[in-house]
Amino acid sequence: MRVLVVAAHPDDTEFISGGTIASMVARGDRVGYVVVTSGELGLPIDETDTLLREKEQQLAAAELGVTHVEFLREPDGRVVDGAGLRRKLVMAIRRMQPDLVVTHSPVHNLGSVRYSHSDHLAVGRAALASVFPEARNPRFHPDLLSAGMKPWAVPEVWLCGVEQSNFAVDVSEHFERKLAAIRMHSSQARHFEDIAGFFREWAQEVAKRHGLPDGVFAEEFHRIAAA
Repeated sequence: MRVLVVAAHPDDTEFISGGTIASMVARGDRVGYVVVTSGELGLPIDETDTLLREKEQQLAAAELGVTHVEFLREPDGRVVDGAGLRRKLVMAIRRMQPDLVVTHSPVHNLGSVRYSHSDHLAVGRAALASVFPEARNPRFHPDLLSAGMKPWAVPEVWLCGVEQSNFAVDVSEHFERKLAAIRMHSSQARHFEDIAGFFREWAQEVAKRHGLPDGVFAEEFHRIAAA
């Protein structure tokens, strides 16, 4: 299976779905990332390397076994769901021809302000619009046809951050790898007193919410058919 993960910022992938990504790679799926911003607003105020989080993202992706990471370098904190961003996402979809796209929810989650970052919402909207109708319709971006980017219909989308997710993935077997990838985002680790404890507790809460046994670590998504 080919999986395209579309994220707003470096670290969104590992923080939200790193265990699932690790499990996909382990079973032989081809996983690629498109990261819309470089996350520059999340850097320490005295940090001069505005691409530091891109470097951290590359290290984190490698920890999970992901080798393809594309950065779009849209402005952090000011992402707009517009024609320009959609075109870039359509290009990524047509190039990779994924069986699954994993991305942010396009609607506010009133239970968690973290999920409702304006960039997450804009990326979710743009990614869904790129999946349907733009990537599959040859009348959108017809110039891409001459570049060999033929229309592609993505069969399925998994959304992250939905208030009422409809399924969970048991990531217990790959949870330590998720933590190792998260630690690669060293500029962001400064926000946590106990980074391992935080993500373990979160994953156990998700498992409990979805009726999984005690001791299981899980990540949750909202699965929608796109075909």
